[in-house]
Amino acid sequence: MVIFATAILALAVLASLQVFAGMARLKRLADLPASLPASPPKVSIVIPACNEAATIEAAMASILQIDYPELEIIAINDRSSDETLTILNRLASRDARLRVCSIDRLPDRWLGKCHAMEVGRQYAQGTYLLFTDADVHLAGNALRRAVSYMEARCLDHLVAAPQLHAPTLGLKLFLPMYLLGFYAGFKPWLAADPNSKAFVGFGAFNLVRAETCRESNALAQIALCPDEDLKLGKVLKAHGAKQEALVGVGAVAVEWYDSLPAMIKGLEKNTFAIYDYSLAQVCGASVLLCLFYLLPAIALLLTGGIPFYLCAALYGVNVATVAGVTCQHDPTARRAYALLYPISAAVLLFMLWNSALSVLRHQGITWRGTYYPIALLKSGRRY
Repeated sequence: MVIFATAILALAVLASLQVFAGMARLKRLADLPASLPASPPKVSIVIPACNEAATIEAAMASILQIDYPELEIIAINDRSSDETLTILNRLASRDARLRVCSIDRLPDRWLGKCHAMEVGRQYAQGTYLLFTDADVHLAGNALRRAVSYMEARCLDHLVAAPQLHAPTLGLKLFLPMYLLGFYAGFKPWLAADPNSKAFVGFGAFNLVRAETCRESNALAQIALCPDEDLKLGKVLKAHGAKQEALVGVGAVAVEWYDSLPAMIKGLEKNTFAIYDYSLAQVCGASVLLCLFYLLPAIALLLTGGIPFYLCAALYGVNVATVAGVTCQHDPTARRAYALLYPISAAVLLFMLWNSALSVLRHQGITWRGTYYPIALLKSGRRY
């Protein structure tokens, strides 16, 4: 018991140091220079929207105040049954930069959002394509900073991890563990290394060189991926795209789900997809969650002597790691929520298995009113 607990503690310390060192390498989009050449490249912002009437007007207001000089905004109304199209048409009548395209039919072997992104790509005339979501808010100079950085670094793909606004206590408690999972699991600082298999993508801010997106046929390759933002990064990296990640706090923000149950339900369709529909991978992630985050907290109540002190040390390391990652991502975040990380870890474990069992029970997913069999989703993976 003592040897096992010591080994887990040592691994936790090493993993924590690796995450902190990696995050320190990530630049902040809000801190980058906003200078542009005399003839800046044109940027096309592509925004898929399906029944987004509740969020799209506020999000579009932030996008329409972007001060980038060569800008077109392409909003794709994807078979919405609410007021999304009405709102977009009204906004387009006031700003010539906004073009609204409507999709009435979903072709075979495409997920709706992926198809909307591809339609937007075909309409776009920009040198760069910014794929974002209908609930994302951008700072006025965010695009200037991002394009300036891409031009200076000769990048093909730039990702900015957004600031996530969590309106409820349940989401605030879960957010630290979610951020730790993202940074520890995907190691976005390694995406820039062409010799690393690490890749990165985030639906809030995927800025891609249009030529690279077209040549790689990236969107067709992820046509059936519910986790299209991540898989876009994977396909582009495999194609040889020069890729980097930034922290978007202060420049890119998203109004997250309005409650913890809504988040669990919303992520049900794509969490299992992140693990390539593999129960073995879900089991592996579950074992790691239990060993490093859940069992040590439980053991504090059941053990004594040296095992107790080792578990207490591990709990302390975990609290420091969760709090440190949260505040390094967003300095305004509250460190105190890290003390309750076991609750967040338990929710994350539930999310993994809720998604996996739901997909297996229904033999597929239902997304935006369309059912996709798991056999189709698996057969459509071309990455």
